[in-house]
Amino acid sequence: MKDQETLKTALVRVLQWQDAHVSFAKAVEGVSPDNIGQTRHALPYSIWQLTEHIRIAQHDMVSFCLDEDYQERQWPDEYWPKEAAPASLSLWQQSLQAIQSDRQRLINAIQEPDVDLFAPIPRGTGQHLFKEAMLIVDHEAYHNRPDRTDQEAAGRLEIVAILSLCAFLCP
Repeated sequence: MKDQETLKTALVRVLQWQDAHVSFAKAVEGVSPDNIGQTRHALPYSIWQLTEHIRIAQHDMVSFCLDEDYQERQWPDEYWPKEAAPASLSLWQQSLQAIQSDRQRLINAIQEPDVDLFAPIPRGTGQHLFKEAMLIVDHEAYHNRPDRTDQEAAGRLEIVAILSLCAFLCP
């Protein structure tokens, strides 16, 4: 069980981006409201669309792991907003807060003493909490690369894919 506790601690640190990378919250901090709905660098999505996609996908993965009444979403229609910009700045703030809240919900579940990170999720086909948590980290890292985001945020978006960590930590 000591190995699971060590792994839980490491996984929480990765989910909180406490080591070598900037957190998502820090990466979007100070993004100008004028730029939230703009596309840059010939990318098909705005910062709003990427942020909302991250929120929706993360919420889906957390719900899959933790909610008995989980309902699968339709890919890709239910994972990407159609609007380039939020209807209001408060909607932008709500999306950012939801990302943090869902992340904390997952962290709280991981930190439960009796949780087995590798127990199959009952609704799944072999998935487990560790795999889904790493998928959340990888998904956010993929979309938060500097070449995929607004130029003003690019300097703060230093997050890189960490699947190699999974290869190192998985039993």
